[in-house]
Amino acid sequence: MKLLLWYRRAAQVIACLMFFSVFQVADAATRPGRVVVTGVKGIAEYQVRGEVAWHQAKVGMVLAEGVSLKTGKAASVDLAFVTGAIARMAGGTSVSIDRLTEETNGLPQPANRPIGRTEMTLHRGRLMTEVAKQTPGSIFRVHTPEGDINVKGTQLIITYDSTTGQFTLAVPEGSVTLTLPGGQTITVTAGNQISGTYYPTTGQVTVTQPTPVPMDPAFSQFLADNTNSGIRELVINSTGPIDLDAVIRAAIAAAGRTGNATIVVIPNITNPTTVSPSVPASP
Repeated sequence: MKLLLWYRRAAQVIACLMFFSVFQVADAATRPGRVVVTGVKGIAEYQVRGEVAWHQAKVGMVLAEGVSLKTGKAASVDLAFVTGAIARMAGGTSVSIDRLTEETNGLPQPANRPIGRTEMTLHRGRLMTEVAKQTPGSIFRVHTPEGDINVKGTQLIITYDSTTGQFTLAVPEGSVTLTLPGGQTITVTAGNQISGTYYPTTGQVTVTQPTPVPMDPAFSQFLADNTNSGIRELVINSTGPIDLDAVIRAAIAAAGRTGNATIVVIPNITNPTTVSPSVPASP
């Protein structure tokens, strides 16, 4: 009799655990991340993974995981990630967005920022970024030939010359960790820079010790442009999920465009869609 009662109680406990686990799974939701083209100067293009053609990048476009971008020699493009980062690609830069997802993971919404997972590769050129303080469990990582750069809420400037293999990594604010191909790690703190060379034939990397570096005027201009447009406030200082429509409107307003702007959205490779958010005309 006691054994039967024990089995019944055990069954009740298991049922309760299954009940709560179902709701935890239901609460955890992973959705595709998005990146908004918030500024374009000169020639900038994007390419969807698996395609050959390159297309002109325009302010207000919303792109997703699996997209590559490149800029002309004297061009630049600004990006805002709904996972919590802004970036500027300088002239002659090529990047690919390898991973871009958000996960609520049962967090109360809309008070808390979702867990964001952003991974991108810098193939060549110069990339300036500011990353919001990351929610626990979030990832913001930049892959480069000289190693992986992990960011936990900071400002950084990465330059890589694919012809010579030379690179620099400067950190105006915060700190980042560079993991070299051999597994060694180097932490670069605020106001410092490292430089080095990547040797593709051997896969070896030589790196200098961190040294102080003055603030880059180009980086200051990047922050000022995003502050004046309101995009930095929307993306970096947001405490909850980032309002994608608000970022689009701010980008279009900063570009001087009015009316109903057609925004190209690429949620995946096989099913592109188009939306037309209403953008108030300037007075």
